[in-house]
Amino acid sequence: MNDTILSNLLVITSTSNADSLYDTCVKIRKTAEKEIRNALVKKTKIMFATLGFAHSHSFKNTDFDICCVDEACQASEPETLPLLKDSLKRLVLIGDPNQLPAVINSKLSEQAGYGVSLFERLYKRNYPYVMLSTQYRMHPKISEFCSKNFYGGQLKDGPNVLSESYTKHWHSQRMFGPLVFFNQEMALEEKCSTGSYVNSGEIDAIFSTLKDFFVKYPNSNATIGIVCLYKEQKKMMLEKMNDFSRTLREIAEDPKLVASFLNNIDVNTVDGFQGQQRDIILLSLVRANKKGSLGFITDIKRVNVSLTRAKHSLWIFGNKDVVCINPTWKSVIDYIQSNGAVIPCNSKSLIFTNYTVADIQNKTELEEQCE
Repeated sequence: MNDTILSNLLVITSTSNADSLYDTCVKIRKTAEKEIRNALVKKTKIMFATLGFAHSHSFKNTDFDICCVDEACQASEPETLPLLKDSLKRLVLIGDPNQLPAVINSKLSEQAGYGVSLFERLYKRNYPYVMLSTQYRMHPKISEFCSKNFYGGQLKDGPNVLSESYTKHWHSQRMFGPLVFFNQEMALEEKCSTGSYVNSGEIDAIFSTLKDFFVKYPNSNATIGIVCLYKEQKKMMLEKMNDFSRTLREIAEDPKLVASFLNNIDVNTVDGFQGQQRDIILLSLVRANKKGSLGFITDIKRVNVSLTRAKHSLWIFGNKDVVCINPTWKSVIDYIQSNGAVIPCNSKSLIFTNYTVADIQNKTELEEQCE
């Protein structure tokens, strides 16, 4: 038996005070847990852990030959440095310098370069690297733009996304195609007391689109992600989910279909969706104002992550005239006009209030040229 644990047990036998006895037992438990964890770590051949574990006592006293870090561009350099032990023979960093970096809450620290990852530092200094140039996620109509604008045209489509099975049955409807921009001229942003922004018109439009999709394809079994560019938009979206649930239950005959559809919907920010994917992504741009101020939605890395989460369909909700002020977003909408559909949403709230799904499919006036 470990000498420390044995000595603590001897203390118990001579302890009469209840509080002292409890404190001693807690101490013994923690010591035992630590010793067991250290023993398991030393014996293991392959271990999965967070970077936070690299700062633990167990890691510092254990030697590894190879260490692989996934999403390495989202880790600040100080988080990664403890991995560089003398015993380490190879460090493999896996990440995308064209996507979101580490989150740094201090502006002063960010200005000082604290947010630069070890991956990015080596990458910028032309350290040899291997690019995984084949993508197996995005529909070709989505990946073509991303490859050309974010990866210098080097990104190639895998055989799975080029197969006929990757084109889904809902793609036959233009409003549910692989690439759609829902143009909301009347929906304007609102600034919150937190400094964040919301756009209730976009929220209503997203739920209206999902309702129409459910009515038309209740058995799609598609995974759906609602990506919000602002935290308050995510918060408001989640608050309105209950109303959306009730709406679906009122129009659906089978409550199980509603439950399954709702269980497949996730709502999060762009940062929360990095590294994830869904069959269908509905992207809420939020920003829409007369001044043409777009904030951080123009950040090229944020745009990249936003556009590369979808497998089969990417539906974007925003104000075309406002976002086209930015060259990157204008190129996005120009591409969608040529390869997808730009559909006007002429009311501030529900975009298809006056139309059934069948009406929408037949109305050519819903097509709009992106200027």
